[in-house]
Amino acid sequence: MMIRLFFILLILSASSPMSAQPYAGDFYMCTPGRVPSGPHMYGGLFAVNTRGTQRTVSIGTSYSGLAMDNNNMDLVLSTPTSLLVINPSTNQILRTIWSGHPFKYINDFTPTHTGDFLVCSNDMTSPYTVFLVNHDGSGVTTILTGGSGVTTYAYLQDLATGDIVESSQNGLRSFSLKGGAMTTVYSGNSTWVAQDHHDGSFILNGPAGLQRYHRTRGLSTLRTGMGYGCIAFDRGRGKGEILTGYGNVFRIDGKGNILSTITCILGGIKMRFNQGRNLLSRRLSPGLNSWMFHLDFPGDGSRPYVLGLSYSGFTPGIPVDSRAIPLNLDPLLRMSVTGGFAPFLKNNVGLLGPSGIAVSWLDVSSLGGMLKGVRIWAAALTLHKPAPSGIATISKPIVVVLE
Repeated sequence: MMIRLFFILLILSASSPMSAQPYAGDFYMCTPGRVPSGPHMYGGLFAVNTRGTQRTVSIGTSYSGLAMDNNNMDLVLSTPTSLLVINPSTNQILRTIWSGHPFKYINDFTPTHTGDFLVCSNDMTSPYTVFLVNHDGSGVTTILTGGSGVTTYAYLQDLATGDIVESSQNGLRSFSLKGGAMTTVYSGNSTWVAQDHHDGSFILNGPAGLQRYHRTRGLSTLRTGMGYGCIAFDRGRGKGEILTGYGNVFRIDGKGNILSTITCILGGIKMRFNQGRNLLSRRLSPGLNSWMFHLDFPGDGSRPYVLGLSYSGFTPGIPVDSRAIPLNLDPLLRMSVTGGFAPFLKNNVGLLGPSGIAVSWLDVSSLGGMLKGVRIWAAALTLHKPAPSGIATISKPIVVVLE
């Protein structure tokens, strides 16, 4: 019944605006106590509610970046030379992923589809280096070395290609997780950047202020002026909400209208949403195409869930009521939600645990290397009869590049 309901929605949904549910709880903001040129403000980690209530998690430690860990509960934070996993409720350091050499000054990092972390070390006095750090701390691999004196700001994994996008004074440039040459995505100066998971456009702090860059539609300006740094993209009303700011944090809709202003104690340098990675992937066997999908839907405990796969992308997706399922309809999606891909995809339909967690597995290792470089997109949803169309929550999409 559950699979049939979802499949009917995929086939029969009428066109409508795209949106998704807002995150529950806080977002986290970190501040550096030191940058390569010297002391800078006060280092710390803060939890901020969208209503404006701010809680100090720690003070006195310089943090240059943060992300939700692969369990979507703990935080990964970067100090100038370390990657740490921290319990944000107790501020307890749970483990050190990596510390010391070869890091000189960690400028930013981002999780990748393998579950590992891409890290940029840039002390501004020598060529910067981008590394891939194994999630379990078992090793570090050099991905590429950039120019000397280049100011790098932020990194993310591109939903459209699976490549890494770097934001710097040179604009937005992409490169493979395997390394190789950089490709220019956008040539204007860019500092902080986030990606709109509806259409794949980039929200950036550009020369004119807060801007949006789309690969085919080009550059548009959402708001002019300064003060729009530290960008994050929420799954809020309409087509999502942008959170941005240094001291004050602005909630801005996709058209550039300010929805509300959150006054914070200190200006942040990176923001991430608490438990914002509702769906994430992790490579279980390097080179063998064995993958795990971790689902985490706070507030949806014990509800039915469905995880689907598509090889044709995440945008425009499949409209349903006032939202959209961020997967394009193709034979893989049909097979994955109806059991036709069962020999390879397991536990993608079922009931979440009481805390809202489930695990699914994709194993195509028996196909050898014939799928190397193939991109697939995944998204998940939870079902609840009283909710619109019976769908309670829709995850953001993720991209997996097969090996």
